[in-house]
Amino acid sequence: MTQTSASPADAAAAQATPRAEGHENVAVSWVHPRGLWSLSLANFALRILTLGIYHFWGRTEVRKRLWSGMRLNGEPLAYTGTGKELFLGFIMVFAVVLLPLLALSFIVVLAAGPQSIWAGIYQGAIYVGLLFLFGLATYRAQRYRLSRTQWRGIRGGMSNNAMAYAWTYFWTGLALPLTLGWLSPWRDTRLQGIITRDMRFGDRHFGFDATARDLYPRFAVLWIGTVLLAIVVFASMGGVFFELQRSGELLVSPDVPPSPATIARILAAVYGSAFVGMIVYGILSAWYRSRKFNLFARHTCVDSARFAADVRARGLIWLTVSNGFILLMGALLATAALSIVVAGIVVVSGGTEVLAQPENAPIVRTLSFIAPIALVFSFGLMVPVTQARTLRYLVTRTRLEGTLPLAGIAQRAADPSTRGEGLAQAFEIDAI
Repeated sequence: MTQTSASPADAAAAQATPRAEGHENVAVSWVHPRGLWSLSLANFALRILTLGIYHFWGRTEVRKRLWSGMRLNGEPLAYTGTGKELFLGFIMVFAVVLLPLLALSFIVVLAAGPQSIWAGIYQGAIYVGLLFLFGLATYRAQRYRLSRTQWRGIRGGMSNNAMAYAWTYFWTGLALPLTLGWLSPWRDTRLQGIITRDMRFGDRHFGFDATARDLYPRFAVLWIGTVLLAIVVFASMGGVFFELQRSGELLVSPDVPPSPATIARILAAVYGSAFVGMIVYGILSAWYRSRKFNLFARHTCVDSARFAADVRARGLIWLTVSNGFILLMGALLATAALSIVVAGIVVVSGGTEVLAQPENAPIVRTLSFIAPIALVFSFGLMVPVTQARTLRYLVTRTRLEGTLPLAGIAQRAADPSTRGEGLAQAFEIDAI
């Protein structure tokens, strides 16, 4: 078992802290769950075979493994959510929200024309409305996860202030570009405060009293670095397009598309620059993210105990680089495996000439439908592994100072919802 490290001064302070009757110290630790690599492979295969439907059950199993790795006084957290709840939540949101929006979009474009100003106004209104729904989804996903989290049989939960959170998320999101991003630390702190103060463990309330003032010095460095990074990334992409245009490879004639080699160079430039840019941004932002995590932890309390954390920038940098490498290797592995499967199907079917015959058109259509889905899923093949590595680092760097009346914590009422975080599933914005 990996225990959170503490300095001699911290240990002495903890021993010197007087305990009220019935109060206990709470030690935070992590035991790495087994089988995440095999679980990642199984989830990937089942998602492909079920055309994505197994995603909800796969995510539930991953959460159960990750929750079991987090320990308080040596006892694991338990996740009691189900794949059925996540699936029903997604179906409900798709039927009640997404499907009507798509239908109305089709009607507006059909009635007014795709170039009509009314179609543009409608699309703008949809984008603004989605910002509100993103905030609502974030809150409801957190509420669902906490309501399905138990420790010693005591449930977590949240108050139902989803609309207040969504409104704050909405108007600060609209104001964010107007401030060129400088509102971000204040916005993050405000949203964290709303969601933390609504959290409960049994009948005990969480508290949050952080301000954004201490985040701005590091954010200024991050902001300048991000601007420079964006210039370099877009210049890199633009350089490739300029070279192809200058050499005449980009457009041979209006009726002749670019060659496969040219398309490959374009894709390599775009996706390669984007991937490298994300890795570099992760490195640049590590100094700021470590400060934010430690600040938020230090200003979060539950009952009479207060959290503390010692997350370091170099640790986050290592996680960013190593996790990015693991995800990339997983995507390459999945792509290679799928290529072998497709090649095997082609050989068994008699070669490309046989597949080109009309009677084999259903096979070709099936492969054409499954291949893009498989490629999208391939980038998430090793996500459970990277999530566990990130949680392990954060948990082992976090501690709870002070004592809690563990024996006196009363059970809270069960969450009546039987459908899980549908909006978050629909928008795919959930972190775990």
